[in-house]
Amino acid sequence: MVSLLLLIGLTACSEDDGPKDLRLLTPQTTVHTLLDAYGVLEVPQAEIDRRMELGRRFHLNDPDARRLVFADWDEPADEGLAGYVFGNLVRTKDDLRITITEDVAHVRPGNPELRLRPVVLREDGPGWRIVLEESVPPAVATDLRRAFEERGRAGGSEGAPTALPRVPEL
Repeated sequence: MVSLLLLIGLTACSEDDGPKDLRLLTPQTTVHTLLDAYGVLEVPQAEIDRRMELGRRFHLNDPDARRLVFADWDEPADEGLAGYVFGNLVRTKDDLRITITEDVAHVRPGNPELRLRPVVLREDGPGWRIVLEESVPPAVATDLRRAFEERGRAGGSEGAPTALPRVPEL
């Protein structure tokens, strides 16, 4: 009987009301999905800081998961914007604070002295996803897109490097 009720309940749901992607279930799981796509979710913050000081790159292990977490990734040039967001998150990954108001979440460093742009997530069909347009300052987005275009004109490889861009403090 329980199985029948469960089956009826599942078939009665429209696609929009269907189950959410568990990787995007909450703002925290979305952030974890992005960090895990680069294999840094379980890496201690001290090791991340060391790698960043040395200018070492983070290896992207799951490009599909990385792409999934962004609501408005429309073009190849947005890879640089995604790198900016990743840089803001990984820089303080062990001390992030999430505030939620209705269907909008803001992720900030727990340390108020670190003046980093908050990462903005919105709840949509698949779950909570990062909005590049609201998470990357317009001037930084313009610079990153321009750099992508210049690399393309100079015959550089398609896409942005996986090194973290410098994350300016606001």
